[in-house]
Amino acid sequence: MDLSKYKDNPKTAYLAKAVEMMEGDEEQQKMLIAEMDKILAAEAGSEEFPNEAVLEVRAGVGGEEAALFAEELAHMYRAYAEIQGWQVRTLSESKTDLGGYKEAVFELRGLGVYEKLRFETGVHRIQRIPATEKQGRVHTSTASVAILPIRKKHTFVINPADIEWEFSRAGGAGGQNVNKDQIGTADRSEKIRTYNILQDRVTDHRIKEDWHNLPKLFAGNIEPIIEALLAHQAEA
Repeated sequence: MDLSKYKDNPKTAYLAKAVEMMEGDEEQQKMLIAEMDKILAAEAGSEEFPNEAVLEVRAGVGGEEAALFAEELAHMYRAYAEIQGWQVRTLSESKTDLGGYKEAVFELRGLGVYEKLRFETGVHRIQRIPATEKQGRVHTSTASVAILPIRKKHTFVINPADIEWEFSRAGGAGGQNVNKDQIGTADRSEKIRTYNILQDRVTDHRIKEDWHNLPKLFAGNIEPIIEALLAHQAEA
């Protein structure tokens, strides 16, 4: 019986030893192996969808209105996090004179954080009449959101004798052009959702679904949207 994959994992190593000690008791061995498989599967799941993530919200097009919208989005996600029982920690924030967010960064911790919020990355758009608009014209402002997973660090022990060194002169663009995070990808620039205040409607353009009661949504009750996105992904 090959138990090497269980022995290499600290959480299952002791169970693997127990399996070896139970030689002859196949029923008990099967039970322990099933338990170890559950542990390994849970670890694999937490690596794909970690329970820690960074939430970035930035004002886009629209000046002060965009900054106010960015602040509303930040409060919406914070409220949703509280409903989910997640921990929220402010890492940095930059405000405008009217109190809106130029940029805000938060750390979220809790069960299902990245799995639930991973589809929130992109450009969010709001259509409404600003309080300062005297002629009643509808303005469109945007804010961008990025959800960045925080993955566990793994320690590797490498024998220096196993390393082969090879040197070559770099070619092409270097420096900051080489390593670009999620902010510079198409995901961050994609228009994913529109919040229309006059029609009391939010539309997710990726799955072409609408929801109403924006005050309730901005108060953190976005679970119907999250669940619809997860269901659409599961079907796909």
